[in-house]
Amino acid sequence: MQLALAIGLFVFFAIMIAISLWAQKRIHTGEDFIVAGRGLSGLMTTATIMATWYAAETILVTADWVRTDGLQVTVLEPLGIGLCLVLAGAIFARRLWNTKQLTVADVIRSRFGPVAEKLQAFISMNYIGWVAVQLIGLAGVLNVFFGLPLGTGIIVLAVILTAYTLMGGMWSVALTDIVQLTLLLTGIVILTFRVLAELGGSVFGGLATLFDQVDASLLVFVPADSMDSLKTWFGLMALGLFGNIATQDLAQRMLSARSGKTAARSCMTAGVLYIVFGSLPVLLGLSATLLVDPSVEQGVIPALAESLLSPTIAVIFALTLTAAVTSSVDSGLLAPASVLARNVFEPFMKGRMELVTLTRLCVVLVAIGSCALALSGTRASELIQGTYALSIPPLVLLTAALYQKNTHPLPGILTLATGISLWMIQMIGTIRAGDPEAEIFSPGFPVILLVLSFVVYGVTDFIVKRITPAAHA
Repeated sequence: MQLALAIGLFVFFAIMIAISLWAQKRIHTGEDFIVAGRGLSGLMTTATIMATWYAAETILVTADWVRTDGLQVTVLEPLGIGLCLVLAGAIFARRLWNTKQLTVADVIRSRFGPVAEKLQAFISMNYIGWVAVQLIGLAGVLNVFFGLPLGTGIIVLAVILTAYTLMGGMWSVALTDIVQLTLLLTGIVILTFRVLAELGGSVFGGLATLFDQVDASLLVFVPADSMDSLKTWFGLMALGLFGNIATQDLAQRMLSARSGKTAARSCMTAGVLYIVFGSLPVLLGLSATLLVDPSVEQGVIPALAESLLSPTIAVIFALTLTAAVTSSVDSGLLAPASVLARNVFEPFMKGRMELVTLTRLCVVLVAIGSCALALSGTRASELIQGTYALSIPPLVLLTAALYQKNTHPLPGILTLATGISLWMIQMIGTIRAGDPEAEIFSPGFPVILLVLSFVVYGVTDFIVKRITPAAHA
């Protein structure tokens, strides 16, 4: 099995490199590299949107979480994220595409000025933490199967994933996402069918057995036993529903579509598919309560795969997990690199370097930063939570930028500055507390951040317009 997996991984990454070499021929300008020349078809746009979010966290973390906490956590994964994509497609996609910008920070600069642009660029750097999480996870798989030291695995993976992202930019990411998503969905469907058959002899028999025998407390969707539980539930809902709309990776995919109509339809389709296929890890997490030994506290999906799949299928599933990680890492590298190049370095270069070259250099910088963070041993859960929470304030500005007729820089600047300040206070407070098991954010923090962002923007905008009625962008 070890040899088969090694061959499988070699073939997998060889295909990714080959696709990227082909995609490289389509890169001539910065627009080609960052948004694929705005030429992605509906199928490609849908696939790359879904592949970006249907990642290792969706599969591994959700299953472990459902096993211990039940269906209430699905308000984040897959329901919250899926509805977020539907909402983004229905309300934001067409207007965002019509701006013909390259980044979210571009849109914010056009309506709120350069200071807000730089604050948004700072927020976009939170992808470095997300990439670090993914590198740690996949390096752990290599450590289990091949005994490769975690640090070595992180560096090797960073080099390979950076290489094919550098070649073709958004074209590489979109084309490889199709292959990765196909492999990913195939593996998770096979495992789900095998698990349900083990429970009840067939898919439907397994479902009947599952919902008949699983602890009833795990089937509660909205917790009503305590105010803390309800607060946590609403916090997860806010994270899922609002924490991803104004992110660079989603905007980059919508801007890469061949039309605003394609962007909207693809985003909504990806959201529906995300909920459908995201329900499979939920079923696996519930099934693990009946099939996996209680001593296994984490990694219940690999445990199910190891016990129920044949060696050949287990190899395919290991490749599935690889695809889940790589489909997120390449996006996590390209998104912040695009913002760094376009919104931070390009204004200072003043035409001395082409945008496509500058963006490639920034991909390398982001990869180095992510690799260093992964090697530092920073808690993965903190990095993931930080990524989601810091993306909420830009949603207010993006909404205003696309829908408000007249804007003024001050409300935008104060909204982003308030969000960043609160985020840093939470981070510093957790670190100073010195409790390695403590969550970095309080359960209600996402809701507080969302409400406060709207209040700060609304109040400041009202005051500015009363003082200067003619203020506009």
